[in-house]
Amino acid sequence: MSLNTFEEGISFRVIHNELGVKMFFCSYCTYSSPYKYNLKAHFRLHSGEKPYKCGICSKTFAQLGALKYHKISHSRNDSKDK
Repeated sequence: MSLNTFEEGISFRVIHNELGVKMFFCSYCTYSSPYKYNLKAHFRLHSGEKPYKCGICSKTFAQLGALKYHKISHSRNDSKDK
């Protein structure tokens, strides 16, 4: 089993499971996914990287979905102010 790296220098393992599905394994914890993108997003938990920034309050997030969910709170607050 060899280690691979993303462009950012983060290492991970690739193994085919019993069904022949390629699985990407985190080299820091027990997380695994059949999708390389999910593993790249997962690594942000270890690195602390937060590339997604709210344009309203400048809060940053590691996951795009978290930013989208956060933006809903601004629209709720705006409707309460009216």
